[in-house]
Amino acid sequence: MKSEAEAARKLADVRARGFSLVRGDLIRGIDAMAVPVLDFKKDLVAVLAAVGPSKNIDVSSNGKSIRELKLAAKKFVSQIG
Repeated sequence: MKSEAEAARKLADVRARGFSLVRGDLIRGIDAMAVPVLDFKKDLVAVLAAVGPSKNIDVSSNGKSIRELKLAAKKFVSQIG
């Protein structure tokens, strides 16, 4: 990120959507997705992520992969209390 303002916008977007997607932004041909794991106080306790070659990973915002990561985050929180 080139500025604090850009980082703040990205963080606000992640908070609003509940996930982050990267499509070859850092390394060409590598995509990633991540979801925050928030406790009952809405504090960040972990991040679940999936990273892989663009041709093998679905990083669409409504795809199965992001839904599965969100579900895993919910299960994680329910197990840690």
